[in-house]
Amino acid sequence: RAPDELAQPVFLISAEGLYEPEKAVSRYHRGTQGVARDITEYKQMYRALLKEKNFSETAINSLPGIFYLFTETGHLVRWNRNLEDVTGLSPDDLRDRHILDFFENDMKPNVAEGLREVMSQGTRRIEADVKNENGTVTPFLLSGSALEMDGRRYILGMGIDITERKRAEKDLAESEAFFRDMAANVPGVVYQFFARPNNDFGLYYVSERSAEIFGLTGDQDQYFLQFAERLMPEQRAVFLASIEHAVRTISPWEFEGEFARPDGETIWFRGISRPTKHGEEVIFNGLLLDVTQQKRTEAALQQSEEKYRFLAESIQDVIWSMDLDFNFTYVSPAIEKILGWTVEDIRSIGLESIMPEDTLEAFR
Repeated sequence: RAPDELAQPVFLISAEGLYEPEKAVSRYHRGTQGVARDITEYKQMYRALLKEKNFSETAINSLPGIFYLFTETGHLVRWNRNLEDVTGLSPDDLRDRHILDFFENDMKPNVAEGLREVMSQGTRRIEADVKNENGTVTPFLLSGSALEMDGRRYILGMGIDITERKRAEKDLAESEAFFRDMAANVPGVVYQFFARPNNDFGLYYVSERSAEIFGLTGDQDQYFLQFAERLMPEQRAVFLASIEHAVRTISPWEFEGEFARPDGETIWFRGISRPTKHGEEVIFNGLLLDVTQQKRTEAALQQSEEKYRFLAESIQDVIWSMDLDFNFTYVSPAIEKILGWTVEDIRSIGLESIMPEDTLEAFR
């Protein structure tokens, strides 16, 4: 009976003919005898094994990567169709191939070391490029586990194509390198600050110029506290309150203050950032600028203006300045003593009210 019709017993039958003893020249057939052996159990086992074989082959060929089984000496004994596709080899070409044949020479020492670790430790994972007969290579994450069958040792494993991951890692590395180069050339410290609903906050990123401008390096987890501790005491509370307000209202943040560097120098800085909501977090991407020179210039200019104003208001002559349209931009108080006009009057009425026409024309 066929293997799918095992509801009834199955027998293996052998038979031979029965003949009369020879009489004269010829003999004649008088019957048949034989043996019928019940092989139902054997056929059931065969059928189960066949189904298991078909299932295992289907499962192996359905794996998302390459599958391989090779001896402890590295010779391939079983694989899936994906390995044929990746290597560009036919089943006949793959049979008894050594595992190292699938890798370039510079990869072989690393793969061989991985095989030794599998046999000694039981399992191992490595990344390596599997080569195709046409010369191209594909990056794979390869796994292997030691296996013993019928007294022989094997290595069973599979590999996952990591081409997309490698491409993403390369793109990310290039993007990070570009960002670092850009941040290093920005005239300030680039940073990324985060705040969470549970009052947790900190920094995801601080550019390398922090060491140059603020003298701070090291652990980003401690950076914010180290920075706040070096603010002028009278400014620290205002600084923290400004950040709290920006986080609570998800609004732009700006602050100016004095900072005591670890080397003892005090500098002025200006911080600016804009918030973005990412899930439960508020992310502030911003910049810390050294405005010390600007502050010194402003202070020097203010002192100069005060000195100039003091001199201008102390002498008896009238000191003035005007724009290109002959409008007064400054007139010293001496004008009131000489002409009787106040400074505000002179600036509002203009030259036409205080000069004769011929003098005005000559003046212009």
